[in-house]
Amino acid sequence: MLFTHLQRLELRNALWRAVFQKKQTLADALAAWQVIETDIANGSLKDVTTAFERARIEFFAGRLWRYAEKLVETHTALTGVRSLDILHLASALMLGASDFVTFDKRQAALAGRVGLRVVAI
Repeated sequence: MLFTHLQRLELRNALWRAVFQKKQTLADALAAWQVIETDIANGSLKDVTTAFERARIEFFAGRLWRYAEKLVETHTALTGVRSLDILHLASALMLGASDFVTFDKRQAALAGRVGLRVVAI
């Protein structure tokens, strides 16, 4: 599964927000994050910022923002999806993903509208 900087940020933030909201302990968040780090190390999650990708980041970022803006124009009024969720979806689409994992209902709705298969965990 591809794993972008935005996904890394969103997932880590969600784990630490759960600590803030007292839904889990800091130890639980750290343990969950260690699983993610292990998945990156063993290749279960493919960090898309390899040396090859870093060389293309500037080009990709420009395309990403333009694509995200098109998604906003076409879908936000219908789905209410947030801007960071739009960037996450735009990244997935530009990277050629066919499946999309999310816990957010609005983001899941948009993923389905743009042809991605939403994977429930």
